[in-house]
Amino acid sequence: MLTTGNQLRAARALADLEQRDVAQITGISVNTIRNMEASGSKPISGRSENVLNVQRALEEAGVDFLNHGAPGVRMRQVQWRRTTEGQLPPIGTEVLANYMIGKVQTHRATFDRADRTWTFLRTGMVVPENQVYQWAPAPWNYRDSDWLE
Repeated sequence: MLTTGNQLRAARALADLEQRDVAQITGISVNTIRNMEASGSKPISGRSENVLNVQRALEEAGVDFLNHGAPGVRMRQVQWRRTTEGQLPPIGTEVLANYMIGKVQTHRATFDRADRTWTFLRTGMVVPENQVYQWAPAPWNYRDSDWLE
């Protein structure tokens, strides 16, 4: 649970988001985000709806909120699924997919069960099912800058 300004600042840093990014995602003003962070180690004051919206946005970005005696944050680990074990994502679901063309690469993709193909969203490249060896559902602790081209 998001409780302090310092926790919010740390979560935002882990998710590689600026205050303006969080404001845009949540529909809350940048000044409100700034004021929430300004509470420092004290509990965030203000509308609980705003705090909850910010928490949800950061959780969707892969942040886990810890409150075991003291507020903290960590990035959720990617939960990889192996395609070789018959684990395939739901139709139309965006996932991270690892595939090998010269070297291991990781990109956002969708799986088409009818065609048994993966479509990589950034490049539009389509590859057969057997070229992707593992995939992970959202949220991920990958940023665009982490993805290999």
